[in-house]
Amino acid sequence: MISKNENEISSQLIENFKEEIIGVTAENCRVDLNQSRKSTVLKCDIKGASYGTNKYNMHFLLGNWSFDLYQFEEHEKELIYDGKIDGVQTKIVFEFPYELSHCHEHVWPA
Repeated sequence: MISKNENEISSQLIENFKEEIIGVTAENCRVDLNQSRKSTVLKCDIKGASYGTNKYNMHFLLGNWSFDLYQFEEHEKELIYDGKIDGVQTKIVFEFPYELSHCHEHVWPA
């Protein structure tokens, strides 16, 4: 059972994220508040980041921070950042349906 307060926190987190991203829209957003792990997970489908067939510009998120995709750990179909943003431990996972290559802000099939 999700409390009213958790619903308010989730709604506020989603709205704040939608206001922060640059030039794209976030759809199907959902939040998982895990009190035992003291973590919050925000998952969204991002529309508008594509600039060609299976090519994506990640500036919508990275443009607000002082790092780029080279600070992400590269996996076969994922890029993962695990570090602090504004003093808060943060994990960002970009998932793709294909093996990928990337530069500072762009991702494409390998």
